[in-house]
Amino acid sequence: MKKVSITVIGVQGVDGQKERVTTKSIGTIEKMGNGYLLKYSENASADVPAVSTELLVRSDKTATLTRNGGIKSKLIISEGKSSNCLYSTPVGSINLTVTGERVNYRLTEMTGEMYLSYKISQNGNLISKNEVRIIIKEV
Repeated sequence: MKKVSITVIGVQGVDGQKERVTTKSIGTIEKMGNGYLLKYSENASADVPAVSTELLVRSDKTATLTRNGGIKSKLIISEGKSSNCLYSTPVGSINLTVTGERVNYRLTEMTGEMYLSYKISQNGNLISKNEVRIIIKEV
């Protein structure tokens, strides 16, 4: 397990509206079988306690994003597939469908990049289209 600098650049939107958010943190990365596990903490907003995030990306084009703390969720993003998940916040929980479009990564145990593209819907209605680029650098 190596300590790394993590920059997350997220773009989400629907109906021509887009929002871009960039966060930076220090975390760890480690080789896990046929993929890599990235761990870091983030603050979702000033009103929500810190969130512990784990992102496991595998060579089968699947990424599992697990959050615990102020927000609890487990999103499974599989290229070309849909999965259901529960997204919990301090004000309640909702069931979502995540449809993976792209899952790519170029990583070593100290540096690299990940790219995730996926859609989130609820009850068949599109909520957002998401693109996440994660840049990992040795500390």
